[in-house]
Amino acid sequence: MVTSREKHSSYVPCWLSKKDVAIAQALIDAGFTYFGTFSDLNEDETNSCPICTFHGWKLGATIGELFLDAFVDGALYYRPFEAETRQDFNREVEKVKRTIRQAVKEWELSHPQPIQLCLF
Repeated sequence: MVTSREKHSSYVPCWLSKKDVAIAQALIDAGFTYFGTFSDLNEDETNSCPICTFHGWKLGATIGELFLDAFVDGALYYRPFEAETRQDFNREVEKVKRTIRQAVKEWELSHPQPIQLCLF
């Protein structure tokens, strides 16, 4: 059941990791909208055809519609796009990947990982 909070286009599910929250927010800023909760990004459940996985996010295209989908841990975001050729479509996918890559880079810079040194 979708709650009124989940219907909000900028909703970010509480179960996402902090890194995925940063990516979700970047996608929202890039025009993506929260669609709902699903078990996986597949044709049977979401009417989506998977394209690739990038930083843990599955990217896909909605079958019969001009929507790009981004899915992680049950959360599905989508954005309409215009593409007349395969090149246009590939460009749209690269824009999404660039958005995710930038969000990951910014998150990693603000959350440095501890480095373990081993002395022999």
